[in-house]
Amino acid sequence: MPPAGAKEFVVAGDGDEAFWLGAFKANRQYEAWLRSASKDPDRAIEFKRKSVCVEDTDEEPGIDQPCYLPPGARIEPPPCEDGPALEPLWRRVLRERTEEQDVWTRWELVFGWMCPEHRFPPLTRQEFQLLPIVAPEVNVQPSADVLVNKRTILFTDGAPQRFRTTVFGTWGIDVVATPVEYRWTFGDGESLVTATPGAPYPSFEVTHTFSEPIGATAVGLTVTWKGQFRVDADPLHKWREVTGTARTESVSAPFDVIELRSHLTG
Repeated sequence: MPPAGAKEFVVAGDGDEAFWLGAFKANRQYEAWLRSASKDPDRAIEFKRKSVCVEDTDEEPGIDQPCYLPPGARIEPPPCEDGPALEPLWRRVLRERTEEQDVWTRWELVFGWMCPEHRFPPLTRQEFQLLPIVAPEVNVQPSADVLVNKRTILFTDGAPQRFRTTVFGTWGIDVVATPVEYRWTFGDGESLVTATPGAPYPSFEVTHTFSEPIGATAVGLTVTWKGQFRVDADPLHKWREVTGTARTESVSAPFDVIELRSHLTG
């Protein structure tokens, strides 16, 4: 029982990319061991899953590892998308084998609580950024000379892009990259950030007005992409979010910003 007035602590997992990668790699070790354990009665390594660690006990599975929890703490599994959390994974190694007995090392924690979805690999931020996402074309209207103090129409292609790739060598996945932000620059020191790709005339959804003439300028566009991926081996066939984003850069054809002046004729 926790001391009276003690604060209750919760020990739970983190859901970030590094945590997912660590959980996936630990579970791969465990599953490889499960496949080989029944065929190897003289195995020199053992794994077990157990929800809590205990000290100085012979109770199965015999994990003898200090917990280091503060007074009043409780161990609670993290919330998971695909079902109840999987118990922490422990490992011990055979130290010595004699005719009388096997001598093992202490049980050591390999990884804490993980979720069922962590049995499958994530698509990492770096892998997402390496995908050949095509930078969309930048369109400017009018396409010839642009007039000072008149709205110039800007638009691009806002369609998602789909990819097929593998991670960790053999895990096939589908990926969808979706544009979520457009940053436009105009060569006059101004910039504009939009959540939509704009549209051609007669739409004026995304525009820019140049205040001074400029020779041979262009509109630059940086698109930010969010990713979703689906692992073939996932029985739920679930789309999951990529941690982080990717970016593409593109630029329009050059054009002049000109000023039309009226002249009196006699």
